[in-house]
Amino acid sequence: MKLSAVVPAYNEESAVGRCIESLLNQTRPFDEIIIVDNASTDSTAAVVSSYAARNPSIRLVSESVPGIYHARRAGFDAATGDVLARTDADSVVSPRWAEAIEAHFAGPRGSEYQALTGPGQFGESPPFDPLRKLESRSKLFEKGGEGLKLIGPNMVMSVNAWRDIRDDLIDDNAIFEDADVSLRLLETGHRIWFSPDVAIEQSPRQLRHSPWENRQYLLGGYRLARLRGDRKLLLLSLLDLPFRFVLYTIWWLTYRPWDPETSTWRPHRLFIRLDREHPLISDSRSA
Repeated sequence: MKLSAVVPAYNEESAVGRCIESLLNQTRPFDEIIIVDNASTDSTAAVVSSYAARNPSIRLVSESVPGIYHARRAGFDAATGDVLARTDADSVVSPRWAEAIEAHFAGPRGSEYQALTGPGQFGESPPFDPLRKLESRSKLFEKGGEGLKLIGPNMVMSVNAWRDIRDDLIDDNAIFEDADVSLRLLETGHRIWFSPDVAIEQSPRQLRHSPWENRQYLLGGYRLARLRGDRKLLLLSLLDLPFRFVLYTIWWLTYRPWDPETSTWRPHRLFIRLDREHPLISDSRSA
């Protein structure tokens, strides 16, 4: 079985190296690691090229059209593996990520569940993170089970599943693209398995901004439902919006006052303007 890791990267010169290191530091090496430079204006491509010069499994792919949809497609299309595993350039995968992915697809569940995901908890977290504690105590996180959704930084599927959904995905940077992928997988008969062994660590950098600052992003589910013309999904997305704003409020109140560099609480940070480390494309879109 050949495993391909795919990492879309836009202006990630400060983060992509850490991600690549985690992909190289695997108990079961990836057969290829594809980093997609998505029209970066910084030295992302140079950083990746320096790793590729020392590691023949790494390949740099360029995609000039900005947006995760285009970067994801370019990376998956360039991959030659039987299984495609995507993560984000600011994420860090666990050392057994590739091993756990191979175990799933080589085992009895592999043919029944052609898509796979797992925990994607946030790093740089304070000692008390109420949502992280609740999540980690759930039965799904303890034992695994059938899921309904992939998360973007922890998205794994067989190459056949990708080919089945590739041409029916929505090309729009303002939607929840991982939700779109998940819907198409389920609609084409591909079931999703959640495994606690397939774990990654996400960056909390966007959570340090208030729900109001993230409002255009939070409307991604509503936009997806509207573009798909799915009235049931539209209703569910509208009902889900208040929950998401509450969720992001809790995350903001948890991660914004916490200073990971000094490991101390600094409540005054809630009242200080914070420039985005990485702007959201959805911020330029209207509702």
